[in-house]
Amino acid sequence: PTAAAAPAPEAPELSELRGLVEEVLWVVLLQRRSCPAARGPSVGAGGEELEERLGNLLIGSVGAALRPVARRLLGPGTRLAKQCRSEFPRLAAHLGFRESEDTAPAAGAFWSAAEVAAHVAEVRACRDRILGSEITKILTQLER
Repeated sequence: PTAAAAPAPEAPELSELRGLVEEVLWVVLLQRRSCPAARGPSVGAGGEELEERLGNLLIGSVGAALRPVARRLLGPGTRLAKQCRSEFPRLAAHLGFRESEDTAPAAGAFWSAAEVAAHVAEVRACRDRILGSEITKILTQLER
């Protein structure tokens, strides 16, 4: 069975939540890639410290909002979960993405409509905070 053979159609609210979680994870991965230390070994030890600090800031910024929902919405074998494990293992571990090729998410995405709405609001606020943060502005300038 594949992810397309899910037991029941997904509610629109759950699809919205999944989309927001994916968006936040891509933003975090792009920010991580923008860090000078992630660009190559020529940056030196200072770059490693910068990368470590950025990692801590990113996990601190998104961890609380994503941790209760990410692994219940994204299977460990999905492309995004694999990217997280490959590029940002600390975040993947924090979110509970295990090593597996299974594209089905972890069991337990059984929330009430009110819980889904609360998760949507929390992840949306997290996305807005991270996109509007100084870190995003600085890393965007480094790319130029």
